Amino acid sequence: MGRPSADYRRQLQAMIDAMRLGTRAFFWDRPSDEVWKRALAGSDVGHLIHGPFPPGRNQRLHELNSSLSNHRLFQYMAAGLPILSYDDPRMSVVYDEARSFRVARLTCLVEDITAALRELGSAPELRRKLGHDARLAFLTRYNWEHQFAPVLQALNGE
Repeated sequence: MGRPSADYRRQLQAMIDAMRLGTRAFFWDRPSDEVWKRALAGSDVGHLIHGPFPPGRNQRLHELNSSLSNHRLFQYMAAGLPILSYDDPRMSVVYDEARSFRVARLTCLVEDITAALRELGSAPELRRKLGHDARLAFLTRYNWEHQFAPVLQALNGE
């Protein structure tokens, strides 16, 4: 679900075909806000894994749009979802404070993601606990009003 470039979508489709996942994986291109809301409501886990990429153009995209992408982070937390991320050092404070994450190491990403999904898939009570922690983190700290209060205060001359 998202807005993949044509080349990236072709690469993903080739991987789906190679792994024979055609009946289990599909694309929702440019979902409407309503579809996105329904997808969140029906989800068990949110993810913030998109990189990092090798040096070059994609590396800069990673630096600018990483796990720190507040929009998705806040949406997952607001929806009360546990979140799967990777060991991005820029997120360590969030991981410690929110206590709603499963973190995969980049050095063994596939194995860690598989383990986290197995754990979360077999433990609905754990998903609910992590989701509750995510929602609480959203309500108390990880929301637009709290995160951008210093900016608004500076703009208002406070």
